This record gives sequence, structure tokens and C-alpha cells, in this order.
Amino acid sequence: MGLSESEKRVLEELERGLYAEDAAFERKSKAQIERIEAPGANSPSKVIAGSLIAVVGISILVFGAVTQVALFGVLGFLVMLFGILIASATGRPAAAGGRPKKARPESKPSPNSVFEDRWNKRTDQ
Repeated sequence: MGLSESEKRVLEELERGLYAEDAAFERKSKAQIERIEAPGANSPSKVIAGSLIAVVGISILVFGAVTQVALFGVLGFLVMLFGILIASATGRPAAAGGRPKKARPESKPSPNSVFEDRWNKRTDQ
């Protein structure tokens, strides 16, 4: 279920107000967003595919334990490990500087102006 337009606007206002009040939080959250949206970052399809491969590996491992064939147990473990690596690998190349580039701080309105305006509108009515 998606958000309505008014809910999106309220959420954006809250986000802007929070960023205006706490610059350190803004830097951390923008860095996290950049890391998530970076090319090669964990996509849902990679996580799902890796999880399915891991489940197949567990199944082979259990089959090997039930039949008491060590080769199936080892093969199942390796397939399971491969699936976990696929699901958790980021696939991003190492950055030259070692750290992602930081966004420049934008000009910000006074920290509480958005919330104060809304409060004043509500109390005046």
C-alpha cells in the first residue's frame, strides 16, 4: 500500500526538519542512502537468488546426511556457502579514496521554521 500525496508531503517536511536540526544525522543518512543506491549494491533479486541457492544447498546437505553419503554432504555445504556469499556480496569495486564522496551541504531554512509554521496554522484556526 503506497502513501497518499499528503502523507508523502508530510514525510518530506519531517525529513527536511530533521535534517535541518541535526547535520550529523543528515551526513550519516545521506551516506547510507548513497551506499544502498550504489551500482552493484545488494539488490533484492541477488538476495532472493542467493537465499534460494542456500536452501538448495541445505537440502542437498540434509539428503547427504540421511543417505550417509559424505560427498552429498560436502557438496551441499559448498552450495549453501556459495548461496550465502551471493546473497551477502555487495559487488562494488573498491573506491579509489576508500570513502564515498560526501554531498555538499545545501542552504537550509531555520531549524524549526517548518514545524513552527504548521503549529501556528493549527493553533490559529
